[in-house]
Amino acid sequence: MHESAFCVYDFRRAKRSGCVYVRVSCLALRNVNCVIMTDTMIHLYLDNCCFNRPFDDQSQLSVRLEAEAVLFIQQTIKEAKVALVWSSILDFEIRKSPFETRREATDEFRKLACFIADVTPEIEQEARRFQSEGLAIIDSLHLACAISAGCDYFITVDREILKNQVPKIAVVNPIQFVHVYEEN
Repeated sequence: MHESAFCVYDFRRAKRSGCVYVRVSCLALRNVNCVIMTDTMIHLYLDNCCFNRPFDDQSQLSVRLEAEAVLFIQQTIKEAKVALVWSSILDFEIRKSPFETRREATDEFRKLACFIADVTPEIEQEARRFQSEGLAIIDSLHLACAISAGCDYFITVDREILKNQVPKIAVVNPIQFVHVYEEN
């Protein structure tokens, strides 16, 4: 059995330069898996609450609809129709979860991410600005990571985040994103 190790290029540089982003298995180039992502591909950042939505109590219609939308988005990620951006903040939140099933399910998507944003001083500064506007620290860091990575959409079911207008990125709930995605 062969394990795959992926060669990951700097997503931000590739997106700005218009280059094609490629993820290739590096194990002796035997089972080469290529996912070609162009700068025209939609780049998403899913808040941790999105990954958890399918596990939430589905008795409320709004929760059930959001869960269905999240599952649709996750399928588009698996099919490489959109690009997922990850962050060290997602890693931190996932490790804190007491639910092993959720941790494992969410961690599977980390492997599909085209870029993992680490918190830098610039990201911390941007997060402090969001905090000054009333967002919680963890939410501020998620948003700042998504913006720093050049994401097109920040997808969340967190009502507090959705209330804020962020000029550098489209902040939408999963249902809104599905509408946008299906129109294109």
